[in-house]
Amino acid sequence: MTTSWARAVSFVLLALLPWTMGVSVAQDQDETVDPPVDTRVGSNERVRNLLGTAWIRSARALIAQKDISPQTFQIAMSTVEAAVTLDEDDLDAWNFLLDISMAADGLVPGSRELVMRSLDNITRLSPGNTVARYARLREIVDEKPTLEQRRQAIEVLLSPEGISSIGSSVAARFAFDLALLEQRSGNIEAFAGRLAQAVSLDPSYPEATAMAAGFFRFNADDPIGEIELLLTTLLANPTNSTTAVTLASLLLQHGAYVGAEDFFKLSCLLNRSGPLVEVKLIADIALAQWGRNRPEDALETINTFWSQQDVDFQAGIREANPDFSIVEISQMRSPLHPLLATILVAIRTSTESTDEEKVIAINSAAAGHDQWVKSRISGGITSKSNQARFLLEAAWFTAWFGFNPKASLGYITTAEQLFPINQDAKDKFNGLIAYRAGEYEKARQLLAPLKQGDITARLGLAMIDVSEGKTRDGARQLLEIYNGSPGSLIGLWARGVLQMLLSQTIPPPKDAAQLESLIKGVPASLVKILEDPTSAYRLEIEMPSSTFLPYQDVIIDLVITNKLNRPLSIDPSGPLDPNIALNFSLSTAGKRKVGSLDPSIISSADIFHIPPKSQLRIPVNLSRYQLGSRLAEAPLGGSNLQIRAVTNFKVITALMQPAIFGIESTGKSLRINGVDASSQWLQDLVVSLNDTTVPPDPILIAQLATSLRNLMGTTNMEGQEGMRTIIDTIIASYLRCDEVEQAWLLYVLPGLTEYMEPILENARKSLLPLVQISYLLLWTTGPDDEIFRQVVESTPLVQSIADRVYELVVLVEQQESEEGDFRFDLPEEEEELDLDSLRPVEP
Repeated sequence: MTTSWARAVSFVLLALLPWTMGVSVAQDQDETVDPPVDTRVGSNERVRNLLGTAWIRSARALIAQKDISPQTFQIAMSTVEAAVTLDEDDLDAWNFLLDISMAADGLVPGSRELVMRSLDNITRLSPGNTVARYARLREIVDEKPTLEQRRQAIEVLLSPEGISSIGSSVAARFAFDLALLEQRSGNIEAFAGRLAQAVSLDPSYPEATAMAAGFFRFNADDPIGEIELLLTTLLANPTNSTTAVTLASLLLQHGAYVGAEDFFKLSCLLNRSGPLVEVKLIADIALAQWGRNRPEDALETINTFWSQQDVDFQAGIREANPDFSIVEISQMRSPLHPLLATILVAIRTSTESTDEEKVIAINSAAAGHDQWVKSRISGGITSKSNQARFLLEAAWFTAWFGFNPKASLGYITTAEQLFPINQDAKDKFNGLIAYRAGEYEKARQLLAPLKQGDITARLGLAMIDVSEGKTRDGARQLLEIYNGSPGSLIGLWARGVLQMLLSQTIPPPKDAAQLESLIKGVPASLVKILEDPTSAYRLEIEMPSSTFLPYQDVIIDLVITNKLNRPLSIDPSGPLDPNIALNFSLSTAGKRKVGSLDPSIISSADIFHIPPKSQLRIPVNLSRYQLGSRLAEAPLGGSNLQIRAVTNFKVITALMQPAIFGIESTGKSLRINGVDASSQWLQDLVVSLNDTTVPPDPILIAQLATSLRNLMGTTNMEGQEGMRTIIDTIIASYLRCDEVEQAWLLYVLPGLTEYMEPILENARKSLLPLVQISYLLLWTTGPDDEIFRQVVESTPLVQSIADRVYELVVLVEQQESEEGDFRFDLPEEEEELDLDSLRPVEP
């Protein structure tokens, strides 16, 4: 096998999936090799950390592939497991091992044990990590074989002593778990009790508060209790659009129009679900504004939305009909959604509008209904029952507003062909048509039997009384309709007609004022933090230094400060997502081409919420992400780095940008220093490394190798003797390094044949486990590689990695035999050679 083949395999080593299964490692051991000459006890702590970083970076790159097999996870887990053996107090490594072990649970043998081991060490190293504490205790509970035993275990944790020991936020999660167990058992009373306990223990727990609001509000004795539950839920997670809509609808239902309008507008900030949902929100806002006796605002809301629709509509017309003039197109209007059209007509016909305004509204609405119905029926885009519903809605509109009785009957006839219509519905429509035709007695006979269960029939009877001169009776019925349904279109229309009859303003229902008082100021405060999340929390990038040395781990702190007087929940459902995106801008001195850097995703899920006026500090070792590979490619020239952190992010044009409740923060520029690689520096470096009285510095070896790579790309090298001296120095210095240093150097040395062949020959025969791991991950040449014989008596961890790598190289060799010789294509002659491509590529 050639060295170029080995380098090529490093490109594809961990990308070719699925791997073959069940292949055992070769057992033949024709020769054994003594360990390296230098067997110093105790390794340089700095290089030990760098090796752990290199392995974690490799594992992270491995699981970032699109198609991941169980074997992929197994190599990644084993690699990180090797990293934690280097430093059992490496919290970041344990967290990463937990992540991949949980992802592999059920796919890879042994992953469950690694989950438990990781949780044990995380809770040991970070006692304040409530998320890990809950997960570890939950694992213990889930090990119980029966439902009753799990219930008993949780009840122990929820005793006063247990809550004091595990903390209220962890106890809240167990109370919620127990509530779900009780619900599955059919014990609703116990379910309600445990659910209430969960909310009491942690009112900022989004999932518990949302379920509590949904359950208890239907058992509340009055709207005050419902509103309080929904407010608690929304304060726990202001990004929950469902709760905001539910709260607004409840306020509208009880005539609390000011709060309803505010919460519906809040929902508009949160809602991104599509045009139909947007139409419903616009309709609700208009109803709330109409309810506040501000019909002009309601009409403006509808017309503004309509104008926005016209822009897209006219753009489509312009594209389909390029010969139309701008004036012609500007006069064309899109059909208004039937729901909004009906509200517009209802406002016009129940307020002091001119006859012309009423006619225009009715004609537009009738056209909108007709086009909506035809598009739904002709396109067959919905079920027959839905088609019938659209037809009946159009029939009600034309019957009630007296536009065209024949059209109303036509809609009803077509609807009945699609779906059965009961006699009561037919009588209601016929009664409304008779009322509009002035046949009051006939209308009364048809509508009177329906008045107990149909608000439309009651409205028809009220208007018959008004039309017959029975104003007092009609007014009383209109008032009853409004008070019984103050948030509906029919209720508000009845109030509008009544106000015109009496020439006075009708006040909202009696409990509306109390509801308005209860929620006063809340919508404004929530809108403020949603429009400007920095008023709720602050995101900062802090670093111990703005300057780093070559190969030094680049460590920063992400700091989130809760500025609120209540806890800020960290939860995938909101308000603050546990994941933070880091975008990078990197410039490297002397490097002709800098590739793009993918954003890195950092987890902040150590605690369930940030207490009021408190901070969460998240340390991040950037060298353990893709950025670390890029920095290692050019350790001499130096680099400048800019970091931008984003919370609650979404992807926009390949960049992570803030979404709802998200903010971004840019840190100060970082400098990764290079070296002044002069001739004198190079001579001094060679002399220093050839001094056998002191242990060699592996970082200096890496720098010397990089200098050699750069010199080989130029024409000013003074003779082959100097080149040979540098090569011999690199080889001899490597052999004098200890196990950790050799393992790390295998990762960072540029892959030049001149010195790598002797080093790799030594590594593949090495009996040192750490060296074996690095060699297996980067330099394996094929199924016949001697490394597979050497690892037979190595540690189980090394053997596990070797087995998976062996399966892969066998697969690669099979593909070569089927597809022809594998060739590693260097850049064409006319292309600029990127010297950094000559270093080994991490998986």
